[in-house]
Amino acid sequence: IIEMIKHFLVFFLVLVSVFGFSQEKIGLITDGRLPVNQARINPALMVDQSPWLSINLLGGHAFTRTNFIKLQDTRLWFGQNQGDFVYEEPSKNGKGYIHAEILGPSATINIEKHAIGFHTSFRLYGNVNRMPAVLGQIIGDNGVENVNDGTYSARNARAKEMSWVEFGLSYGTIVYQRNTQMLNIGATVNRIIGIQQANFIINSSEVDVVDGDGTLRDLDGKYSYAEPAWGAGKGWSFNLGANYKRSILKDVLDDYIPHSRKGSCKRKTYRYTVGVSLLDLGYVRYKTESRTGVLPDTTTIDNLEDAVAQALGLEESSFTAILPTALAIQADYRIQENVFIGANLIQKISFPNSFGVERANVLAVAPRIETSWLTVSLPMSMANYTTPQLGLYVRIGPLAIGTDHLSPYIVKRDIRAADLYVYFNIPLSKSPGCRDKSARDVGKWMCPVW
Repeated sequence: IIEMIKHFLVFFLVLVSVFGFSQEKIGLITDGRLPVNQARINPALMVDQSPWLSINLLGGHAFTRTNFIKLQDTRLWFGQNQGDFVYEEPSKNGKGYIHAEILGPSATINIEKHAIGFHTSFRLYGNVNRMPAVLGQIIGDNGVENVNDGTYSARNARAKEMSWVEFGLSYGTIVYQRNTQMLNIGATVNRIIGIQQANFIINSSEVDVVDGDGTLRDLDGKYSYAEPAWGAGKGWSFNLGANYKRSILKDVLDDYIPHSRKGSCKRKTYRYTVGVSLLDLGYVRYKTESRTGVLPDTTTIDNLEDAVAQALGLEESSFTAILPTALAIQADYRIQENVFIGANLIQKISFPNSFGVERANVLAVAPRIETSWLTVSLPMSMANYTTPQLGLYVRIGPLAIGTDHLSPYIVKRDIRAADLYVYFNIPLSKSPGCRDKSARDVGKWMCPVW
C-alpha cells in the first residue's frame, strides 16, 4: 500500500512541478470554432458546427490541485527553479486531483442534418479524498521521524488512480427544428484499453505516531492494483448529449440544412444555446496482472510495505473499475457579432466505495471574442465550487493554448494548483458543395478554402 500511495503521489507531484496542466480546459470547450474538442464534453455540439470539418492533429492537457501539498514561494515558468514541496497541516483531511490527456488524431464532420466524428486519446485520472494528510508527510519523509506525535483518523478515505486509451465514434443529428428553435442530440461510444490502475479505500482507521514510530490500527478497507501494461484491462463507455439552439428572429430554422446549398451555405446565427450531457458512463475490467483484497487490520508503518508486498504476491484476481462519470450542463449566449459568453457546470457522479476514479467538480463562466482565425477568452471558474480562479485562452489559426488558472505563471507565491493546455486543430469552413469554382481550383488545403 505504501508503494501504491507513493507511486500515486510521486506522479501527482511531478505533474505539479514540471507540467502543471489543465482541469476541464474551459477556454477550449467554449470556443465554437473547435467542435472536435467540444464534442468531448457533449457529442450533440458537433451538429451544425461552425466549420464543416474540424480536425485535431495533436493536443495535451492535465490538471492538478491539492489542499495539503504546495510548492513554496515560486512561479511556474520555463527555466526557473521551482520551490520546495511542503506537506502542511498533517491533521487535516487531504484532497487532491490530477487529470492528464493526450488527444491524438480526431475529427468531426457535418453531413447535412447529421454529424459524425471519431477520436483517439490517452487519459489519466487520479484523486485523493479525505485521506489523512499525515500520510503525505510520511511518504515525503520516507518515515515518521518528523511527524508530530498524535492520533490521526481516516474515515471514508480513498486514493485512486487509473489510466487508459480510448477509441471513440460519435454520431449526432437534428431531431427538431421549427421557427427559431432547433434541438440536436448526439452519442459517443468508446472502446477502452486499460493501462494501469491503483485504488486504496479506507472505510475507517487510526494512524498513531509516538516517538517516531507509526502504527495503523483498526483498519477497515480494501485495495486494487493492476500492473502497467497495454491491455491490462478492457471496457466500454458512453457519452450522451442534447443541445437546444434558439436563433435570432430573422433566421428561421424550419428548412435549414447546415453546410448545404439547400441551406444557402450560410450558418444560422444563434442567440443562445443550452446543452446537457452525461459523460464517461462506463467501466474497465482488469484481468491481467491484477490484484484486489482487504487491508490488514493492524500493522506498523515499517512493516506495512512488507505486508502489502506479500498480499500482492497472492493469486491474480480480476476486478471492475468505474470511469469518472459526470453530468455536464453547457450554455452559450451571443451578445453581439463575435462576442459571446459561455458557461459550464460539471458535476461528478461518484461511487466512493467502488474501484475506479473520480473527477473534480467545475463551475465556469467564460466571456470571449471569437472569429474564424482568432479567439480570446477569460475563463473564470470555481474548482469544486470553492476555489475561484481566472484563466486565459488564445487561439490563433490552428494553434490553441490556454490555462484555467493563470496566477501561478505570473505571480510568485505558494502553489497548490496549476494548469496549461495546448492543441493543434485544422478547420475546413466550407463543404465541397459550398465552395465556389475558384476555391476548388486552389485546392483543399489552401487558405481560401478555410
